[in-house]
Amino acid sequence: MRRLLLLLLFLANTVSAATNGLYYTTYLETSGAYPTRSTTAYPASSSGVTSQPYVAFNSGNPLGASRNTMVMIHFYGYLYIAGTGTQAITFYDQSDDGFSLQLNGTYIINNWAEQGCSCSNLSWNGSANGSGTVTINKGQYYAVDVWWYQNQGGYGADLYWNLGSGVVAVPASVFFENNGPTITGYGSSTIITTT
Repeated sequence: MRRLLLLLLFLANTVSAATNGLYYTTYLETSGAYPTRSTTAYPASSSGVTSQPYVAFNSGNPLGASRNTMVMIHFYGYLYIAGTGTQAITFYDQSDDGFSLQLNGTYIINNWAEQGCSCSNLSWNGSANGSGTVTINKGQYYAVDVWWYQNQGGYGADLYWNLGSGVVAVPASVFFENNGPTITGYGSSTIITTT
């Protein structure tokens, strides 16, 4: 009985240790249009933790990068929706330029393109550059792998979802730095594998 109580206490402490946010690294890419999504192809400029995969529209240097052109940002961590059962989600991005979203190594959005957007700084305006639908299990962590790049001109990135009751910005409360499955494969690939 004591071992069971200790195990339950350990599991409760492990779950409570989850920290909201996503890790990010900014890269100074050198290829212009359609850069390689890689953590080793370009020099890193800054890194840290942010609340969600978001780049304010035409607002300074994105997430501490040393410039605002030819920049790429890699966001990674976990997505978690409390509860039980399944949840269908349609994700939408507004991005200038390219944007991709993977959950557990599967592309949900692969919108890696030179494009403008009517980026609306996390206030849905009915316009999307890319979208994708997935069904997840509530109460399970999903590895999140997001890439965004800016070549020239205007820039920004917003991520929205629809859980069946309208399109809204994906809330920061569902992103976590830790407590999901072990992430491997960040060395030179965009694919996340989980163990």
